[in-house]
Amino acid sequence: DASQAWHPGYPDKFDEFYTPVLGGGVAVKSNANMNYATDFTSLRIAEAAAAKAKVAVQHYMARADIQPGKTIGPITASRTGITTVDVGHPLLAMHAIRETIAASDHLDMIAFLYAFYS
Repeated sequence: DASQAWHPGYPDKFDEFYTPVLGGGVAVKSNANMNYATDFTSLRIAEAAAAKAKVAVQHYMARADIQPGKTIGPITASRTGITTVDVGHPLLAMHAIRETIAASDHLDMIAFLYAFYS
């Protein structure tokens, strides 16, 4: 998936402590309202995979006063019982014609997924 990265044009839309930046590694998404499937168990599994891959993990937590998007993660987790984590590339301009990611984050995601599934 993907995660919103800190955008210099809209700093008021982000939590200063839980917003990924371009080039900072893969992003694990979580939300107090469970719009994302990540919980403490799946977070620890993701962090272990990142450590194995030697890549950085960033954390995305949407601000409480701004409704974030949703993923199919919570539905998949509830219907299958499979521990699920929402993880993605940090990017600018999600759903726009000019979505932008850092190439290093993509390489980190490849290494992360390889470690996760190994």
